[in-house]
Amino acid sequence: MTIDCQGPFNPESLAHYASQIKQSVLTNVNCKDWQRLEVWDDESLASPEGLVMCKAFWDWCNDNGCSFTAIVISNAIQTHLLKQHIGDTLKTFKTINEAQVWLDQKQQLKSGALVKSQMTHNLMQ
Repeated sequence: MTIDCQGPFNPESLAHYASQIKQSVLTNVNCKDWQRLEVWDDESLASPEGLVMCKAFWDWCNDNGCSFTAIVISNAIQTHLLKQHIGDTLKTFKTINEAQVWLDQKQQLKSGALVKSQMTHNLMQ
């Protein structure tokens, strides 16, 4: 899933778009395991209230099948704001290409681990 963020985040727009994305994930039967690519333009920032809403949305995504999130950032302020949220499943990048390569690698590693797990399970039967 790709989210193209333009301009500052405000609570109303965050609530609106988070609701749309949640509905899309919940109604799509193929969204059991998915990844998210967010592309932020130079003006994409949020107030402290907006950051709390973003964090709640990211947690919801993680709890509902989003295995990895790549965020393409445009400036140092965005990097600073995201530092507290960066973990194993969320990473920031300067280009869309770098972000997509990372997501692809994560998906390949996850697919490889799944195949290995299935093979081990089959051998044990």
